[in-house]
Amino acid sequence: MLVKHKIKLLLNMVPGKQRFGVYRFLPFFFILGGAMEWFMIRVRIGQETFCKYFHKVFYERQWERLISNFSAVGQKVLRSEISLTLLPQLKL
Repeated sequence: MLVKHKIKLLLNMVPGKQRFGVYRFLPFFFILGGAMEWFMIRVRIGQETFCKYFHKVFYERQWERLISNFSAVGQKVLRSEISLTLLPQLKL
């Protein structure tokens, strides 16, 4: 049997073809998406999870943008520009 034929047989084994059509695979994708999100939040690679790394990079870029605006304009950075959530997480 060809691989293409085996895949077609496997896909035809999923119930609901007549009623739902292609959408019968939707629950599998919901489960896959949930598992991927859980993995990104909970599983540590090295010392960090994906979410912690993403937030760290986000705040570093935001801080660099504020510093570059300050140096380019030559004026004091307004306190309203620095969000209260930014300062505690930078650990200066």
